[in-house]
Amino acid sequence: MLERTQTGTQFLFVFIAGFPSDEIFDTAPTNAFIVVGDDHVIQCAIHDPTLVVSWEKDGTVLQYSEAVHKVPQSDNLLIRGSIIEDSGRYTCVAMTFDGNRVAETSADLHVLPHQDIKAGGYIIISIAFRAS
Repeated sequence: MLERTQTGTQFLFVFIAGFPSDEIFDTAPTNAFIVVGDDHVIQCAIHDPTLVVSWEKDGTVLQYSEAVHKVPQSDNLLIRGSIIEDSGRYTCVAMTFDGNRVAETSADLHVLPHQDIKAGGYIIISIAFRAS
């Protein structure tokens, strides 16, 4: 939008919350089932360079770590060496640079225990834990 003033032309950027997600996101996250220990990428891409992506898990802003972080040069989320606690609803949030939410899209990630079936019918379940 342009606004003309007595001192010249001023550019105004206007963002309206509530855009349909297909107008904001080129790629949206999808539901997934993975096994403990797997690496997994949750994809998300926006086509508007004036917006930034933030990630949430179960409605809370995600704290990035060595095991869970954004992939460099993209907005995708990488989960390394998944654990049961990584299960949840992941939300890709498109925001303005000053922090206003424009749109969001979500997917559920289910991390399942690794199961090995041995002769004789025994089931061994391996569960990994990540130190906080």
